[in-house]
Amino acid sequence: MIQHIQSLIGHCTWANRLTIESLLACKAAQIEGPRLLAHVLAVEQIWLSRLQNQERAFINWPSITMNECRALAAECAEGWIVFFRGLTEPDLRRGIEFRTKQGELFEMTVAEILMQVITHGAHHRGQIARIVAMEGGKAASTDFILYARSRSTDDPDPTT
Repeated sequence: MIQHIQSLIGHCTWANRLTIESLLACKAAQIEGPRLLAHVLAVEQIWLSRLQNQERAFINWPSITMNECRALAAECAEGWIVFFRGLTEPDLRRGIEFRTKQGELFEMTVAEILMQVITHGAHHRGQIARIVAMEGGKAASTDFILYARSRSTDDPDPTT
């Protein structure tokens, strides 16, 4: 199961990179697109911090630039590499307590958190692709099958 989830997170890292490239290539989409991308990356960073038992301040994501998005995406990608190095199957069932921005206390398993990261990012990257296309740009093709086809010994999984 870990290898499967790691592959899905690898897809997120790959898709984030392609989404950044598509936004940078379409200036007209840089009004609304970067705000959504910043949200994806800030939330990914928050979940990663919770999984690593490191409380981190919430990023004021509407105000970060594309260059800051690129840096945050790289930081998250590196964080996933470190996270998966020590992960075991029993860890996936472990509960993680966290507080929301509103101060509410919740608990989710590691596996649930990872699935939240995966699905949340895919949802918003789809929104970004639509914005890019509507503004006349070339939307990033981030389907999982394209990621799976692109992987080879020359292009290893970015989370390993």
